[in-house]
Amino acid sequence: MIEQPAFGQRAKEIRRSRSLSQEDVAGGDISPSYVSLVESGRRIPSVRAAGVIAERLGVALDELCAPEPREQARSNRIELVGQLVAARSCHLAGDLRLARAQLETFLENAVGTGVEELRWEALWELATVLGKLHEAEGHERMLKALLADQITVSAPLLRARVNTELAVMLKNTGRLTEAVAPAEEAVRDTGGLEGTRAEHIQARVTLLSVYTDTGEWHRNHELGEELYRHADGLPEGRLKATLFWAVGGSRYLERHPDDARGLLARAAESLGTQADPATRTRLTSARVLLAHATGHTGEARELLEAHRHDMESTDPTDRAWLTVLGLTLGVPVPGADGRTDSDPREDWSVLPPLDRARCTMLLARARRTAGTADTAVTAEAAFRDAAARYEKAGAYRLAMAAWRELEDGTDASGTDAGGEPVTGKATEPDAHSLLMP
Repeated sequence: MIEQPAFGQRAKEIRRSRSLSQEDVAGGDISPSYVSLVESGRRIPSVRAAGVIAERLGVALDELCAPEPREQARSNRIELVGQLVAARSCHLAGDLRLARAQLETFLENAVGTGVEELRWEALWELATVLGKLHEAEGHERMLKALLADQITVSAPLLRARVNTELAVMLKNTGRLTEAVAPAEEAVRDTGGLEGTRAEHIQARVTLLSVYTDTGEWHRNHELGEELYRHADGLPEGRLKATLFWAVGGSRYLERHPDDARGLLARAAESLGTQADPATRTRLTSARVLLAHATGHTGEARELLEAHRHDMESTDPTDRAWLTVLGLTLGVPVPGADGRTDSDPREDWSVLPPLDRARCTMLLARARRTAGTADTAVTAEAAFRDAAARYEKAGAYRLAMAAWRELEDGTDASGTDAGGEPVTGKATEPDAHSLLMP
């Protein structure tokens, strides 16, 4: 008697223990995809096919067909569930390294046990943990393993969730052009699904952010308007905040600066004070930069002053953004070494590549505005550095804008280093000062 999924689970366990691939087991009229279906329990093999599989695994057919005692199977499953719960508890408690070790142990123990759904959850949890540990290579590997998993392949909602996370990871590691495809696929996968509002919104926020940073602004309007229609009835919190934030960035690029500032203010209200510090810091930085770029320098200074105490924490990312905002507004902020005259770029190593390029651009402007012979030289070097960083990250439109600003001495808004308008100079929104979620 061939019972599934026990037969497939045992076949997979034996195959892996002998370092064989599904291609090694296949052959003749049995394909690798057929072996995969048998191992997953979705296909009951004929006696002849089962015999072929057993022969290629080097075991007797009876060994593959012997049913596992039901109580033992149940006990094994309960033990695995306990391991996964323990790993999640460590994750929630902030002990990321222990959570990683427990999840890796779980995945090793889960091989061939038929707990595919639990294994998927563990892979997703491990991908999230590796992302928080800033281990980009492992994070990407886990996400791609999830995309190849049969459960993901057959479930558009899960596929959208993984692709959204992959797009964010690629964006944050300076691979903007690669981020477009998974972000677009996530939006397609959530397009026709019912009851997936959170995934639907998150996929579109991510794609809007990627389009903005890659310079594909012509794609923003329709996406932004669709997102805004989802705001009504959405509970306060991070998801609603990022919705307003992303739409605000889109409105700014469409030359509606007052709408943009209003939407970012609504984002801050929705986020509240209980959100994670990193999100609050980034949103505050986005509001300060946008207020300054739209000529509301007084508002920018008030926002910075209101949040400066929070940003003077020991967190290196908070400190990095504080030095950037201080440079932009002409407010001296000591760097990590306690000095206000040191090169702040050393503090910015904790930021993602695109953010480092943006901060370098703002540094170049601040040095050009200073107007001394020394700062003129360092300003030119900073402009070149910013342009090179933008190009490396795939933000080619921003790179070209940086080169133009270096050559003609005016920024995107058509003003010179002293803030005076240049006659006949075409203007466009200052995307260097636009920080997206």
